[in-house]
Amino acid sequence: MTPPGARITTADVPSDPRLTLSPGEVAIESIAHSCFRIHAAAGSRILIDPYASRVWLGYDFPDELATDAILITHPHFDHDGGEFIGRTVPWTPAVPVLRDPGRYTVGDFVISGIRGKHADPWGAEFGQKNTMWLLEIAGLRIAHLGDNGPLTDQSLHELSPVDILLIPIDAQQHILKDHEIQAIRRALRPRVLIPMH
Repeated sequence: MTPPGARITTADVPSDPRLTLSPGEVAIESIAHSCFRIHAAAGSRILIDPYASRVWLGYDFPDELATDAILITHPHFDHDGGEFIGRTVPWTPAVPVLRDPGRYTVGDFVISGIRGKHADPWGAEFGQKNTMWLLEIAGLRIAHLGDNGPLTDQSLHELSPVDILLIPIDAQQHILKDHEIQAIRRALRPRVLIPMH
């Protein structure tokens, strides 16, 4: 049974057609905040960190989205659709949801969940769990850090090399401080850096 208000589905929806990409192309679609959808040329789609509508962010989640799987970095309402705080999630039961470290294959994507730690001092209510996601597709390695704090040597080793890095950067240095961001950039040397959060 589909929960009331579910908007994310594995089925194609007319308002959200698949992108037309050339072989080998990948598209990164910014939904908002830390939520992105990655599209492969063959049609596979991965959604990362859907947020709860009108909680802290002040805006709504899109009406309809289609994806082959959802990746959640940690149980905060701006990353897990509000599930941890008891909200009805915006996805149907048919959508696979990955939360934990490990290796997965979804469509054309090879996905590695890498154990991290939520930035201090937040996330104590769930043990500061944060799974960083590394997606391999069309010869690219795309990393989404979630709300991870400074990276350990082990995390850097597991993530490296990175072609495209989605990293929490904001003017208030809410998750990472400027010097921490620069240290991650120097260590991973991504070709493309996409700020989020």
